[in-house]
Amino acid sequence: MIYNDKEYNFKEENWYGVNKNGKDYKITQVKLIDELNTVFLDDKDRREGNINGLGDLISRVTSILGFEECEGCARRKRILNEFPFLKKDLRQLTEEEEELMDRVIAESLVVTKDVDDLFKLYNSMFGTKLERCNCPGLVRTMIKRLIVVRNNK
Repeated sequence: MIYNDKEYNFKEENWYGVNKNGKDYKITQVKLIDELNTVFLDDKDRREGNINGLGDLISRVTSILGFEECEGCARRKRILNEFPFLKKDLRQLTEEEEELMDRVIAESLVVTKDVDDLFKLYNSMFGTKLERCNCPGLVRTMIKRLIVVRNNK
């Protein structure tokens, strides 16, 4: 898929970019992941429940291109719908997760254990598989999104 003149692929439940040598690299920027999900997914369909996962999204695109769905396509669609690509209903934070968020918000420096726990919480809440890294921008963005979820519940 081409977005902003760059090539991206969705595989193994993650977005990957393609560098100038044609090699894939994993996208870890939450903002870019959100943009890619938004560009390749119609919000109206998500709200109305017409797209329940990656399988429905692919089915919609192929039907627009004029391909009819066969038995194999239907089976693949069911399997791909199991991907946590579209996390609709976000759960409430547990008491322990609330304490983690309180610590993270109160401190200017996040300790290693809390960063590990933040990645687990974020992946659990949003159905992603982000891997632990020390990128302060990613951690900051994750915290902001978790605060939004916390405040909206």
